[in-house]
Amino acid sequence: MVEMSSEGRFLKRSLVIVALATAACFSPGLVSAQNVGESDVETSGREMTALSSSIDRLTRVLEAQTKDREQDMLYEKLNLAIAYLNFRSRRIEALEQDVQSTRNAKAQIESTLNIWLQRQEEMLDTEDLITDEEARQRSEEIRMRIDLVKQRVSLFDEEIVKLENKIYELQGQIDSVEEFVQKNLAL
Repeated sequence: MVEMSSEGRFLKRSLVIVALATAACFSPGLVSAQNVGESDVETSGREMTALSSSIDRLTRVLEAQTKDREQDMLYEKLNLAIAYLNFRSRRIEALEQDVQSTRNAKAQIESTLNIWLQRQEEMLDTEDLITDEEARQRSEEIRMRIDLVKQRVSLFDEEIVKLENKIYELQGQIDSVEEFVQKNLAL
């Protein structure tokens, strides 16, 4: 429930007092036909008209304040939505930079992989000529390094997919909040 300002509480109390005063004026026990003269009836009529117009004014002021509070709440929601959009946009930019960095690291690892594949190919070409144990160990070492580099490339691919999925998810959230902001700002 929204807390009412001091002005709102004052207006509400005023309406209650005016309503009680109106009820007291129309109470049959307080107004008897014997004690009321024509000038008193005329005065009562004017007082009732003034009282009625005061109630109408108070009602309009209370309605206006209610509308203002609703408008203020909407503006507050819009400000929060815009702050959320800014935050998510910066987060997406950071993730896009992470994707780019990961792609760059993957490209470097792939170039290293190509070097190791060339060395392996050269080793296989010369292995026919050299069959000693040392050559076989070097060939096995190169094969292991190639496998490790391939695993790293695979990990980079998985990381890129995760980051891109996160970007897609955040973009979806931004789209729904943008729709709310545009609808309420009538852009």
